[in-house]
Order: sequence, then C-alpha cells, then structure tokens
Amino acid sequence: MELLEWADASELPLLVLLNKADKLGRNAQAKALKAAKRLTETMPLVEVVLFSATSGLGNDTVVAWLREHLEGGG
Repeated sequence: MELLEWADASELPLLVLLNKADKLGRNAQAKALKAAKRLTETMPLVEVVLFSATSGLGNDTVVAWLREHLEGGG
C-alpha cells in the first residue's frame, strides 16, 4: 500500500498485476479484482488487472498499457 500511495501522491501511472489469476476460479478472480479495485478506487492513475502468463489472461491489457505509457502516449 505504501508504494501505491507514493505513486498516487507522485502522480505516477501504475499498473497492478494480480498474478497467478489462472489458479483461481472465476468467482475468486472477480472477488480478488473487486477487492484490489476497492483499495485503489481513490487513485485515478492506478489500474488493476487480473494476469496470468500461463493462460495469457490480461496480456492484451498489459501490452496496451505499456505501449500507452512507454511510447509517449501517457
């Protein structure tokens, strides 16, 4: 939480990956995502994404976010 608060106070965009999401069922994924978004709801530059390198879940979102923020779009 300290890192999230620091990034928010510094107005830095931050992408939070909830890794190993493939290990959870859909209901547990939804609960985890909702809980993380609740913690960051007052932080407009923080985005939370379910992610799994194994299944590819969240890959498109991560690539799009990185392109936006690293190629000068964000």
